[in-house]
Amino acid sequence: MFENMILRKISLLLLLVCGFVACNKDDVIEEVIVPRPEISFEKSSYSVKVGTELEFAPELKNVEDASFTWYVDEEVVGHAMTLSYTFSEVGSFEVVLRVEAEQGNASESVTVEVSEVNPPVISFEDNRYAVKVGEELQITPSVKFDESVPSEEEGAQYTWLLDGETVGNELTLKHIFEESGECYLTFRVVTPRAKAEEEILVEVIALRPPVISLTIPEGGLNLLRGQEYVFAPEVKNNDVEGFRMAWFVDGEKVSEEPQFTFKRDEVKTYTVRVEAENAEGEDVREVAVNVVKELPFSVSFDRLYAGHATPSRSTFVGRPLLLRPRISGGENLRFAWTVNGEKVADATASEFVFTPTAGGDYTVAIEVTASYENGGDVTYPYEIIVNVPAKSEQEVMRPATASSDRYQTEVFDYTAAPGQFINEERGGGFTGAETTMDAAIAYAKGRLDAGKGNPNSNVTFVSLGGFGGYIIVGFDHSIANSGSDYDFAIMGNAFAGSSEAGVVWVMQDVNGNGLPDDEWYELRGSETGKSDTLQDYAVTYYRPAGAGMDVEWTDSEGAKGKVPYNNFHPQPSYYPAWIAESSYTLRGTRLSPANRYDPNTGYWNNEAYAWGYADNYGSDNIESDDPATGSGQRNGFKISNAMDYRQQPIDLKYIDFIKVQNGVNAASGQLGEVSTEVFGFIDLQVK
Repeated sequence: MFENMILRKISLLLLLVCGFVACNKDDVIEEVIVPRPEISFEKSSYSVKVGTELEFAPELKNVEDASFTWYVDEEVVGHAMTLSYTFSEVGSFEVVLRVEAEQGNASESVTVEVSEVNPPVISFEDNRYAVKVGEELQITPSVKFDESVPSEEEGAQYTWLLDGETVGNELTLKHIFEESGECYLTFRVVTPRAKAEEEILVEVIALRPPVISLTIPEGGLNLLRGQEYVFAPEVKNNDVEGFRMAWFVDGEKVSEEPQFTFKRDEVKTYTVRVEAENAEGEDVREVAVNVVKELPFSVSFDRLYAGHATPSRSTFVGRPLLLRPRISGGENLRFAWTVNGEKVADATASEFVFTPTAGGDYTVAIEVTASYENGGDVTYPYEIIVNVPAKSEQEVMRPATASSDRYQTEVFDYTAAPGQFINEERGGGFTGAETTMDAAIAYAKGRLDAGKGNPNSNVTFVSLGGFGGYIIVGFDHSIANSGSDYDFAIMGNAFAGSSEAGVVWVMQDVNGNGLPDDEWYELRGSETGKSDTLQDYAVTYYRPAGAGMDVEWTDSEGAKGKVPYNNFHPQPSYYPAWIAESSYTLRGTRLSPANRYDPNTGYWNNEAYAWGYADNYGSDNIESDDPATGSGQRNGFKISNAMDYRQQPIDLKYIDFIKVQNGVNAASGQLGEVSTEVFGFIDLQVK
């Protein structure tokens, strides 16, 4: 129809012309037809990635003086003959070109499918890397980009993140780790149209330099002229490549062996130096060795509890009291004792049994005289105060009342031996703040208090560690001696094949000051009096030089050994954090070990003693909620089993304080050291 209109207009124009110009009737007038615009695209559809710029340049005909309009999904995007357009979204789009001219209009469309750009694909040779502290880690990952979009790789940006902080901006990471442990590295790739990231685990391994641990007595090493002393240190990491040792005396190299025997005749102070080295570091220790004519002399009395600063003892009128000082050094010793300044006839031994005949405070002194080979005597006096109350035993007693607590109410001392639960947060319940005796006591009290009223609790134990570790508790009343039944109980977690016996001691508050500073009496048990049960046995523990090391010990029998470190309890040290000294000594009664290894099963059993001990599955096991686990287990004790220093019965009408002390010095393979655990103390006569 539009074409017919054009033809009519042309015919009319010719007629007008003929009206002014003479025409022959034979002349032929030809019609001139102007074609409309034509549009031709190279393709009817396109497939591109998001962010791609497409250039549309269709073939156009008959478009002189025409106008152009481009549409993308009906939105005008251009007015030129060609179109450059970037597709920023994913989807299906219709691109239309409309041409308008005087002789007519035309339009054509194409379809554009826009898809996501494939993100970069990151791959590593491994998903876990290991490097030592101080060494450089170099990692170059493989990154594959969308091949259909070459510009992706050209515009890629790389970022390495460690704990949220940028540590690299190149494809290859080069980084030195300063601290050991596990950490995660994130590698991120960002391109103009996509991004990707991957995470890898890096284990930063602590260096294993040698660590030297020497067991030197507290106060230094003193040797007589010509006396031999063997230095035999424990050296951790001596299996690392390049390990060697060297010994020096006053700067002169004397040995390269693991042990060194020192012997000098000249009286002076020598500096003994040991060096250890391996491929990952070195360690050095120096010890001052005093070679003397005479060993330093000392006299002291044992403290009855940690807060017992001034040496003293308390007893009732007529009750014998053994005074046993600790004496070291000196030669050819002689002893004399005085009471209130008066010499005691025939008291010439190193121990003295004092039996007061009346109340009052007594000054008891020992005079120790040393006779040396070079001539001359030296006398060392030492005093101790013995308090004897005027009141009788019955008058001092604090009877239980209706409001009395049947459980312990105070913890006066918690001096643990080294052990696998000591300082441990997970199983032992320590927080890391137990660095003083007061904090350790608060920890122990909190644990015991948590078990009050929950007799079947098997969680809030207090471990005493290895041999000699102990805890001292008190009550808000005196526990009466019933004369026949069990008077009190101590909760543990023993069961068949798992006993870790604690020796029990009791004390009366003779002086009435509310503190355990009077005199301890051991309770008789099944092992009392046996030839392999050692009284007044002592073990000295030495602080390890580094983390993860065994705790070395020496004992009063001349033996030495270790509290073994194991990976099941990975706290840095088993040496109590609240013991400030580099070594300390614990004394008590040592039972012959009852632990046994079963070669058929490959397991250790900690067998029970017959009776008389805490945390022991003996005949005095009076209650157990779960015999298989020891939950709720407790042992009953009779005050009538108290005995004096001669292991003779002593008639105590009541007690005020209880001490439990690990009585076994042994380790049971994978189970670790034999260590008494206590959960609480109960007066069985208070309901």
